[in-house]
Amino acid sequence: MQTFSTMPIADQRTLVGVLNAHRELRLVALESFDTGDVVMELSGIISRTATRHTVQVGWSEHLEVPEGTSFEQKLERYGWQFLNHACHPNTRVVGRKLIALRPIKAFDELSFDYETTEWQMAEPFVCRCGACGGRRVRGFRFLDRAERTRRMPLLAAHLSQRFDEQLPE
Repeated sequence: MQTFSTMPIADQRTLVGVLNAHRELRLVALESFDTGDVVMELSGIISRTATRHTVQVGWSEHLEVPEGTSFEQKLERYGWQFLNHACHPNTRVVGRKLIALRPIKAFDELSFDYETTEWQMAEPFVCRCGACGGRRVRGFRFLDRAERTRRMPLLAAHLSQRFDEQLPE
């Protein structure tokens, strides 16, 4: 059985929701988006430390959910925490906005490439997106030049400034 959960935000339409499918939570679109549309704003507090659940938004800035936040509050205000990685994502993070990379239909899962925001993953993992054959996702720091170049159009500003730093040998 699949459970769909979302909470309304006062004075705003609810554009995204969290779907529990196969015992995993995923962020999904509740309406269609065109290429370039802002899907959602990423809110939270800034930490200098990366964790499994943060999104890197600056060189030493990691967006996180405030301590003590209830699950209901996460659904209402911090849905970005349920974004999954994909090697060929349908959104990208620009500053603190999630932007559609191509048309997205209602109930499509939303995803972004973690290696376009994260210099080094706090907890590397084996990708399960289905497009890459299960490679290890470790962060932009560990990508070779070809992989960095492929991601360039999607890259967060703090990583594009360091495109040539610490290339793997």
